[in-house]
Amino acid sequence: MSNRSPSRARSVIRSSVEKQRPAYSCHVCKSRHPLRLCRKFLGMSISGRVSAVEKYKYCRNCLAHEHSHGSCFSSQGCKKCHKRHHTLLHSSAERTQRQRRPQTEDRSQPEGRSQSEGRSCPEVTPSTSRSISHQTLSSFMRQNTVVLVPTIVVYISDGKIQSTARCLLDSGSTISRISKRFTDSIKLTTLTLDPESLCPLTLTSRFDAERHIDVMLRVNSRMNIKTPSKNLPTDVKENFINLCLADSNFFERSTVDIIIGADIYTKIVFDGSITRPGLPTALNTIFGWAIYGPHLF
Repeated sequence: MSNRSPSRARSVIRSSVEKQRPAYSCHVCKSRHPLRLCRKFLGMSISGRVSAVEKYKYCRNCLAHEHSHGSCFSSQGCKKCHKRHHTLLHSSAERTQRQRRPQTEDRSQPEGRSQSEGRSCPEVTPSTSRSISHQTLSSFMRQNTVVLVPTIVVYISDGKIQSTARCLLDSGSTISRISKRFTDSIKLTTLTLDPESLCPLTLTSRFDAERHIDVMLRVNSRMNIKTPSKNLPTDVKENFINLCLADSNFFERSTVDIIIGADIYTKIVFDGSITRPGLPTALNTIFGWAIYGPHLF
């Protein structure tokens, strides 16, 4: 029987896997990963990505570097328009141009008679025009914008009970806490220290068991949070298709079980984020990427 420790065995296995793993050399940032996972590449505009693909001779269809676009055997194309290019290279410029085309003149009105003739229109001064525009824009933004807060889904354990929990990342909260409704529903172990109750837990990544953190959460009997404010279209997820999402259903309104405050926040958030114009921001954590920020739809 081998006297090799479990940790030593895992290290040997990991080393063997690393040797067998293909060395994807990224020509954009010079690191070791496929182009579709490159932070620098993902942070570029669509036109910037296209230029990078052409400059470094990547395949436009699958982003591989071993062959040209004309010899690509991949049957998958763009998941948005189904053309022969990668989804990360999809541009909505054509749709924008169609939206900007002037509408066809309405010929239903008799010649020589304007559509507004016969209607009573209030006088609009420059000051009232600015006021109306401001009110209209503010109303539009309120009705068509949902602000996402960063959420993650993790495995939790108190030594006896194992489950999953949805957590909200809130660096503005000084104390991390857990819903009493949640602790009671799965019978988690709690410690009573008058006048408070505490819940010791281990939070573990759903993608890597070695990424975990021990926490002490305050039990909150009045915590009742659901986020986002309303469900978003499912296609918002396609904007982050190449990221390992900490909460794959971040766009669906759902209950928050745990609030991670400033006492834990800095221990689980990595430096760096991915920000693209018109899209929410992706925040890197030890549990995966969390999506937050305004989403206009």
